[in-house]
Amino acid sequence: MNPFITIWSRPKETLQYILDEKTVGYAVMLTLLGSLVSSIMAFSDTGFFGDFPLVAILAISFGAAIVLGLMGWGFMTLLYTLVGKMLGGSGTMPQVSKIVASSALPGIWMAPINVLILLIYGKDLYEAPQIYEFTVLPIAVYLIYNLITLGIGVYAIVIQSMGLGLAHGFSSLRGFGAVAIVTGFLIVITLIISFAIISIFIFK
Repeated sequence: MNPFITIWSRPKETLQYILDEKTVGYAVMLTLLGSLVSSIMAFSDTGFFGDFPLVAILAISFGAAIVLGLMGWGFMTLLYTLVGKMLGGSGTMPQVSKIVASSALPGIWMAPINVLILLIYGKDLYEAPQIYEFTVLPIAVYLIYNLITLGIGVYAIVIQSMGLGLAHGFSSLRGFGAVAIVTGFLIVITLIISFAIISIFIFK
């Protein structure tokens, strides 16, 4: 079974196969691949790098993606393990870590599209848009890309929910509940941190 292929046609069987047959090292590999693929577009339209050459931009993007990707994978594994147990699950951290990493499988298929956009637009991809514009890409390309990304993101949530159900020994619906709880928690933390930072600048 090739999880990169069967994740689309037999997702539940694929996730069970990863749980039973793959090691945590495989999960690390998936996390790194997913992080590298997403890093190509992570800084697009930001103008963050100024006059940096394209090679330097990609090196920084890849390096940041590897560090943040592994940190995020570990943190999400911890959260999903704890929340899963709160919901009556029995999954261990190694099992949950494989599921968290497996949710990157659909997004890895964005690699050809990301690379193609990079080859076409080069360093311009990382420039800031002009005034009254929100992207350096043609609007049609931007909209199609984001629609594809949205679809893959929704499917990744399905995969995550299904996988958490398998890892913790409960239903996919309860797995989705775990995803919703963790997402809500992260949103609240983000809002608290944002409010704290804004308050520092306003009331200093």
